[in-house]
Amino acid sequence: MLVIDDDPLGVEILIAFLQTLGHEAVVATGGPEGLRLLEANKFDLLLTDLGMPEMSGWDVAQAAKTRLPSLPVVLVTGWGDHIDPSRLTGTGVDVVLTKPYTLSDLGTGLSKAWGASTAEPRRGYGVARCNETCEV
Repeated sequence: MLVIDDDPLGVEILIAFLQTLGHEAVVATGGPEGLRLLEANKFDLLLTDLGMPEMSGWDVAQAAKTRLPSLPVVLVTGWGDHIDPSRLTGTGVDVVLTKPYTLSDLGTGLSKAWGASTAEPRRGYGVARCNETCEV
């Protein structure tokens, strides 16, 4: 899976939770970098933060869905309580995960995004932290 977030502490927590749940991820520190990685690699899910410089999570989600319509997209935000789930149609976002979230919240969000009762990602992706010059 691909994680796009510019907050190092948020990424650290998310990666730790994902590893606890048995998942692996590639990390991009911004929208443009994440979209480049998405073009060059195959991912089973995208987790993107909402508030980032250069591109918002909404912009990332729409661009990702334009390229890969079947890719599940999870928007991670501290404003999740203010987002009406019925208004997500057409945004590219499948699931909103509200910060702060628990390990259980993350597991449930992943399951919903994959459209199954248990999250079952593809294997074979290592955890990597990339900057703007990253090549995976």
